[in-house]
Amino acid sequence: MIDEADRPRVLGGSATDDEVAAIAAVFAQLQLERAAAVQALPADTVPSAWIRSRRALRTPMHEQGRWDDLR
Repeated sequence: MIDEADRPRVLGGSATDDEVAAIAAVFAQLQLERAAAVQALPADTVPSAWIRSRRALRTPMHEQGRWDDLR
């Protein structure tokens, strides 16, 4: 848990450009650190039920004489 003394406080007034840049840099660094700590999801080594249950695609009919006679 974060102590009350460690939390950022807004005192009021208008922030200067330097203060806005400083807090933006802090937040950017925190975001980079959190992103570096995330582990990638493991790759699926077993086909999913969706992939296993789908039917094979039909192959086109290439026999001469069947559909060519309709022209």
